[in-house]
Amino acid sequence: MPETPVLAIERLKKSYGEVEVLHDISLSIAKGEFLVLLGPSGCGKSTLLNCIAGLEDVAAGDILIDGRNMTHEPPKDRDISMVFQSYALYPNMSVAENITFGLKVRGQSRADQAAALSRVSGVLQIDRLLDRKPAELSGGQRQRVAMGRALVRDPKLFLFDEPLSNLDAKLRVEMRAEIKRLHETVGVSMVYVTHDQVEAMTLATRICVLSEGRIQQFGTPEEIYFRPRNTFVASFMGSPAMNLIPGKATATDTGTRIDLGDNALHLGTMTDLHGRDILLGFRPEDAHTGEGLTLDQPLSVTGIERTGGDTFVTAHLGGRNATVRLPAKARIAKGDSVGIGIGREDLHFFDRQTGLRIL
Repeated sequence: MPETPVLAIERLKKSYGEVEVLHDISLSIAKGEFLVLLGPSGCGKSTLLNCIAGLEDVAAGDILIDGRNMTHEPPKDRDISMVFQSYALYPNMSVAENITFGLKVRGQSRADQAAALSRVSGVLQIDRLLDRKPAELSGGQRQRVAMGRALVRDPKLFLFDEPLSNLDAKLRVEMRAEIKRLHETVGVSMVYVTHDQVEAMTLATRICVLSEGRIQQFGTPEEIYFRPRNTFVASFMGSPAMNLIPGKATATDTGTRIDLGDNALHLGTMTDLHGRDILLGFRPEDAHTGEGLTLDQPLSVTGIERTGGDTFVTAHLGGRNATVRLPAKARIAKGDSVGIGIGREDLHFFDRQTGLRIL
């Protein structure tokens, strides 16, 4: 008998007045999974998280937590803990008092509070901070305390609403590693909202990519990145984004030709593409100078960006700018001609009208 999902969302809809902002959302995760809700600002990810938490009413559909229908239950009865973007710590309380406040309100004994505090502070490595007030802590330390307040309850589900967005770049990397370690150590079930694809790729066991209140793709990080379902996911995931070049696929005596404006790419026979207007996708890191399936004509370099670890080269292809990632010490200059090759396994084909993946 299959295990009951820790979270199951079925045909969920959310409206503000007559405007529907979440459209027919369905997904589920198993116990111990780390789900990331990912998408640009305004895509509905925080609204969906608030619906799961019971902070927003839903227009239709069901939310089940550990098999129980919680769609219309108040937040306090959903057996969840939430970590907010703003930390929301009580400034007049010590770290220990902030962490155990919820247990105290629920009437748990001092012994139970002390045991829970010891367990959580050890996991989060904040043992030495327990007597301090929030004003005496750094941003990363405050975020650990906010996480401790959630962890101390041992709920069915943890919800994180962009918890790292207020931190600087270095702290974000450190806290990202802390959250990943926490998940691997404790094995709790988490739902995490972010617009940062690096956070999503490094933390998630599964990612739900949202746009305009609709699920664009739901899958593992590897599925999302290496087999994007449509051009939105393809262009949203990755920095720089996947190149999407307009082309026309035609049959030849030796296989399939992809016409890309004044350039072309020759492939083995791919009958699914013949006669179709397509978008040819390839990621900057998958294009190489003189390797793989080489374009008919070399590309003229129109821009160069050196980032220290990489050199990003821009060139015109099929009427669009294409980006290729080269080694940091690549000897190349604006105006140079470069032959570009791409492995067949690294090519993506999308329908130009619908944006959906063909192959």
